[in-house]
Amino acid sequence: MDDDSSKKWTDAISKNADLLSEISSPLALANQVAQSIANANTAGFNVLIPTLTQEWAEEVIQDFLFTVAEIAEDAGQNSKLVDRDLYDPENLASVEWYEGIQLEDVLPFPDANNDIEFWDEIRSGELDHYGDFGIGPGFARRFLQKTDEKPKLSPQYNRLFPLKIVMRVAANLLLNRTGLTNGTDDDSETVWNPIFLDDLRTECAKVAKYAKKRMQWIDNNKGTDFGSLFSVALTDGSKKQDERFMVQFVGSVRNKGQGLPFEIGFLDVDPDGEVKITELGLQFTLEENPIIDQQDGWKDGISFTESERKILLHGINSNLEGEMELIEAVLNTVKSGKKTPTDIEKILIEMSYSETEASVVRTGLMARMTELGLVNRIKIGRNVFYEAR
Repeated sequence: MDDDSSKKWTDAISKNADLLSEISSPLALANQVAQSIANANTAGFNVLIPTLTQEWAEEVIQDFLFTVAEIAEDAGQNSKLVDRDLYDPENLASVEWYEGIQLEDVLPFPDANNDIEFWDEIRSGELDHYGDFGIGPGFARRFLQKTDEKPKLSPQYNRLFPLKIVMRVAANLLLNRTGLTNGTDDDSETVWNPIFLDDLRTECAKVAKYAKKRMQWIDNNKGTDFGSLFSVALTDGSKKQDERFMVQFVGSVRNKGQGLPFEIGFLDVDPDGEVKITELGLQFTLEENPIIDQQDGWKDGISFTESERKILLHGINSNLEGEMELIEAVLNTVKSGKKTPTDIEKILIEMSYSETEASVVRTGLMARMTELGLVNRIKIGRNVFYEAR
């Protein structure tokens, strides 16, 4: 154990010193009970064991084991996300905004994402690093034969980059779930605690708030504006902004299944709020990102690699048929030479939107298409037009 880890353990034990002191005497007696029962069994003694004695000893030992688990968690033993509330984002010595959500933080072992055997074993269920896969909404609709539904994204989704942050947080939490094992045999099965939507929302909001403030601080110190660009859809930490971010970019508690990662088919949630990652969602999560992993995109203004964009488009095509129709209609319009916002709004009006709706839909849609690398937004003076890439 290195010095830093040793200090974390010392601090965690000190923090729980009162609890450890309270349990020490009952634990000593419980251990005597357990040892006496074990000795009697080994020696073949025919002794009567009061159920109350055994139940009491089991409860004391169980409480002690859970206490140790809490201490281990306080010491950072399970590599969960660092608590951003403990750091000042405007302090040079504070953790970076991407701490805990880089690719290396969500892989069970180095280069796993490039290992064919890893993916085969994940798909077959032989590996359980992220739990069972969920299913995307497109599959659910086809299963229920709701083929007439053509969902699309809300115009309020004017950025896609927050999705990468949310998926990395989800993967970190899933990878580092705590488990319970009944017994100490090699054949003992471990039951892993699930991840619930409420917890995911809380953790994502913390990371997003810290990222926004840290990015803005970097901009102020380096004279750049990329932090403002990438953090525009994140939360500033206010109650209203937190709720907006959690509903749009994580998921709605009231209307489960709503929220970008669920609508695009990267996460799945059951009626009880348990969150599962889909296979497509894991593929997207385990792709390198130019902003989080390489930081190359910071100076280039690029939020996704080509591989990430392909997975995003696959998710849209599989789960958001109405969104894909909008994208194709706009791309055809731009390629035909009609490139202005007015031209695009006209095609949206032809697709049954009102003039007011068309303006709002066009703003969000074109922002998403730009981030997906489908179009370029060009501004000359006061004039804006789009080019297909």
